[in-house]
Amino acid sequence: MEIFSKSKITDEIMKSFVFGMWAVEYIADNEPRMYGDATMYRLMKIDEEVTPEQVYKIWRAGIVPASVKDIDNALDVMRKGENCVTDYKWTDSCGKQYYIRFMGTRNDDYGEYIRIEGCFRDISEQIEILEKSNKQEMALHLVKEMEITYTGIARALCRAYESVYYINILSGHYKEYSSNANGQNLQFNKEGDDFYNDLFTNIDNMVYSDDIPHVMKFFADRKRIIEELNDKPSLTLSCRLLINGKPVHYSLRVVPLSQDDVVHCIIAIRNIEADIQRNHKYESRLREANKLATCDALTGAINRLGYEQDENEINRMIAEGTIKEFAVLVFDVNNLKLTNDTKGHDIGDRLIIKTSQMIGGIFENQNVYRIGGDEFVVLLRGEKYRYRSTQLAEFFECSRANIGTDSPVVAVGMSVYDPNRDKTVSDVFVRADREMYQNKSVLKSMKSPKSI
Repeated sequence: MEIFSKSKITDEIMKSFVFGMWAVEYIADNEPRMYGDATMYRLMKIDEEVTPEQVYKIWRAGIVPASVKDIDNALDVMRKGENCVTDYKWTDSCGKQYYIRFMGTRNDDYGEYIRIEGCFRDISEQIEILEKSNKQEMALHLVKEMEITYTGIARALCRAYESVYYINILSGHYKEYSSNANGQNLQFNKEGDDFYNDLFTNIDNMVYSDDIPHVMKFFADRKRIIEELNDKPSLTLSCRLLINGKPVHYSLRVVPLSQDDVVHCIIAIRNIEADIQRNHKYESRLREANKLATCDALTGAINRLGYEQDENEINRMIAEGTIKEFAVLVFDVNNLKLTNDTKGHDIGDRLIIKTSQMIGGIFENQNVYRIGGDEFVVLLRGEKYRYRSTQLAEFFECSRANIGTDSPVVAVGMSVYDPNRDKTVSDVFVRADREMYQNKSVLKSMKSPKSI
């Protein structure tokens, strides 16, 4: 099977292809996220700083009503793991309308959520030619020939690519069809009769050393590749290739030319460095936003929202049976109301800040939660759990030493998780809270060590 027999025409068509790339993620109950390459962002007239959720909204808002159903049907097909191609009309923020050819499929590498990926092409010019021209030869050259090639390789281009290789998996014969000049930086032949030999011979110059075993394992067994392609629409390999001597993240996607012929395939090679950096940047923003949202403004401790998030996580682990031990400590400042009434709330706030510092100094700040005005909680897990009794005694002595001074006197109670009776963190908290009130009474009955 040789789909590139009209090599001259095909090469010219390939050179004229300018694809935009997109990906949509569906994660539980969150809003859909959409990512795109520079071509897509230019078409949509948006800045790359726009969040993926906003990108999705802008894209959906531009789809003309008559095309919405076609897009939704196409996305449903893609979610099922099938390849799909559809045309639709889209309007940008300036009111300019485009005809878009839209294709993609599901990428099963993202097991925890649904991600569909694809490419698109602005076919407005071709539609205009078809509508205005009576010259069938021109229409055939510009559209039909282009679509013959598009049908053959577009299914492979579910992500942006630098190079596209046509390969016979069994014989190893291959040929590159590239539409991106950057592909010239890849240290690999343009054509050959033994892809595997050429790859393994040059692998030290092509692939980052840490990723070489991974790449060799992926391509070592040709029959395995064919067997997997009989069950899956595509195979994906992520690795770092050496570009000008520096490791750059790439994705290699292997897609059969048809479901009936998995021997003849397309390998689409995409530079995903920008995607990785963008995702890291986005994740960093999310972490920073979450940190701000869960930080108590007065003390810098984790606030009640942060406590509830961690509480829910531990509850999940209890339900799954994946947590064996943890302890809950509950703290409460003695006589805070009296301080506020007699010395003012500014002094009371300073007392709360000192309390947070006192708790964090012994139990470490990353474990301290302020869940109320003068209520604090510490969750001890892992290595921290082992020293709970020593730290509890140290804290009690510190609090006792503060009696009769301006430093905080803080009651504390601790309880440990009992898998035989505790179903949630709240069960442990209740016992710790009860212990705290008993300790509060003890502290109030005690005199300053200096007066003894």
